[in-house]
Amino acid sequence: MQSVSALVCTLSLFIVQLQTAYGDLPVHCVQPQVIGQWRFHIGHYDNGAGDSSCGFSAPDAPDGHWQLTPPIRDPDQKEKGKYYLTSEFKEAFTLDVELRDWTARATKVVGGEGKVHFPSKDLPAGTWTEVYDEGFHVTLGASDGDMHSFFAFHKYTISEEEGAEAAKSINTKANAKHTDCHTTLLGWYKQLDPDSHGVKKQMCYWGERIGSIAPLPADKQAPAGTPPIVPVPVSDTGGAAKKVSKEKHERPSTRGGKGPSAPTSTKSGTPPLRLLLQIVLGLSTIASVAGFWNGLAPKRHSDRGVFFWRTLGLVGMLTLIIVGVSLWFMSHVREVDVVHKQATAGANQKKGYTVKQMMDRTNEHLKQAEASNTTVRWQSDPEKNEEVDG
Repeated sequence: MQSVSALVCTLSLFIVQLQTAYGDLPVHCVQPQVIGQWRFHIGHYDNGAGDSSCGFSAPDAPDGHWQLTPPIRDPDQKEKGKYYLTSEFKEAFTLDVELRDWTARATKVVGGEGKVHFPSKDLPAGTWTEVYDEGFHVTLGASDGDMHSFFAFHKYTISEEEGAEAAKSINTKANAKHTDCHTTLLGWYKQLDPDSHGVKKQMCYWGERIGSIAPLPADKQAPAGTPPIVPVPVSDTGGAAKKVSKEKHERPSTRGGKGPSAPTSTKSGTPPLRLLLQIVLGLSTIASVAGFWNGLAPKRHSDRGVFFWRTLGLVGMLTLIIVGVSLWFMSHVREVDVVHKQATAGANQKKGYTVKQMMDRTNEHLKQAEASNTTVRWQSDPEKNEEVDG
């Protein structure tokens, strides 16, 4: 009986907790507001002792991280009376990152510890994605180094006048009023092994947008088209370079998912050899029918004529059999080849590209464009490159 009572009490407490839990944040940002030059301030939490949660509690209230809200560090100068970044966070170095339509590229690292995490002169590049409208995730990696993962929520501050109910809002227009899409809350940085994806090091960071990416002049913008997987070089006349390989127009998932889809159709038309055999098949059919008809019919010809017709029928029949078997064999081999190609393409599609493979391909084409001093235009949506400060 006591165990039943304990179970009832536990369930009651769980239901009460559910009533006060909210699954959304009062924040609203869209991708064009995030595109630009960013500076990531990377460091240690808990005075260097390390905290994998970077100061967040679990579960966390929608407005329960007022001490994790940059950039103000002085607790006596809190934003809206309560928001600041605690001194528990100790900045170690900064990393400048350029965020474009869906690609990301590190441009500068400042600080001694930063050289330990990013030792190569060739800073990593990769991809980024907006996570709903609440934060963004950046993945960077070099062909000869570790992978680097960054995630943080967008900053938002709620004044006393707005009240506690504002923290529970799911109205995007209302949430946009107290959201700063050019700054993040304190977030999470992880350095990953490129093969096992195991966490080698983890720290905390926050980001601030320090500049925009100016769009290309109108006379150098590439025409709208299928988004490429890699940057498309722009010619002097303003159009995309004419010789763009088919591979560059195959766009995989930004989450490292499926690779290029297998073609669903094959080249139409009949091969010349097959067409010739079909003609021979028709002629041999006519010859065999005519030969046996005249050679086996009641005697209407001389013995020499009968021999000719019977020979013609026999040759026509043998030719008919040989050509028919050849055509069947050709059709069977072709079907087997098509099935094999489809199975291979399906296996490759299921395997897909890894995030590291996509980043390596992107880095390779960026280096080629840089080496040839070629202007690069990211074509996924030219309008998104325009500055959105509203």
